[in-house]
Amino acid sequence: MFAAVHALSVPDQRGLLIEDLNRSTGRLLVRRPESSTTPSTWTNSPTAWLAERYQRWPTSTNPYLLVTARTAVDDTHPMVCPNAITKSLRRQSLQVTRLRVDRVLDEARHTADPLHLVRLFGISPITAMRYLRAAHPGGLRPDPAQA
Repeated sequence: MFAAVHALSVPDQRGLLIEDLNRSTGRLLVRRPESSTTPSTWTNSPTAWLAERYQRWPTSTNPYLLVTARTAVDDTHPMVCPNAITKSLRRQSLQVTRLRVDRVLDEARHTADPLHLVRLFGISPITAMRYLRAAHPGGLRPDPAQA
């Protein structure tokens, strides 16, 4: 869900912290070391996952949102391994990278603002422009402020 809806990469997903969920505003803060933090709006899935997590491992102190049976009870509080995220998708012939690309491209179809893509998905300005050019093959309209 995080890859398809929010275009989160595997490292982004692994680094999600429970404390970054704000249930009252429906926001999830995505911490990216190479860029600024990015708030994303989320749906009921994280809430359902938290309920299941607390039911399965009520004494877990692991600060990460995503845990497995092994990481939930490990006192060193490790992140889940990348395979824990990608394995279920591979069974359905899906890949996180492709889901992420599709989501960013879909957003690029609805905007001509590269900064929007940079802030929303944590991508570089050059990458944002590549998505915009792909989404608008007829060319982007020039910015009237620069005319």
